[in-house]
Amino acid sequence: MSSYDRNRIIRWRRGWLPSKPEPCGHCGTNNFTTRNYLILCYHLLPALNISHLQNEPHPLDSLLNQLPSKPPTTEPLKTKTYLFWLHCWPLILQFLKDIDHDIHVDSQQVIDAMATKPELLLDSLYPDN
Repeated sequence: MSSYDRNRIIRWRRGWLPSKPEPCGHCGTNNFTTRNYLILCYHLLPALNISHLQNEPHPLDSLLNQLPSKPPTTEPLKTKTYLFWLHCWPLILQFLKDIDHDIHVDSQQVIDAMATKPELLLDSLYPDN
């Protein structure tokens, strides 16, 4: 995971991304950029296919809490978990990058940090795949 990706995740978890509610630049409505609205606006939950978390007050935080801290030991669980994160992890990083870009449109630092590297985390957790 790149330092930019890690920074965005930390800022999301601390409630700093988005920084303050502003009119949403993604959909062009006057809805404000709260965390819950952005998840709806970007259609994150249907894309992640995590219906079991839809009733959670903060579904993305609940999903991030499920990140494995070490590789699973059994092969079926390892394959299932790997495939789940292979699908979800790039979408999460892209979602956070898009929010960061939409909120800081003119920031050169955000423009420089646009590349996400989802494979870095997956390779470290699942070196055999």
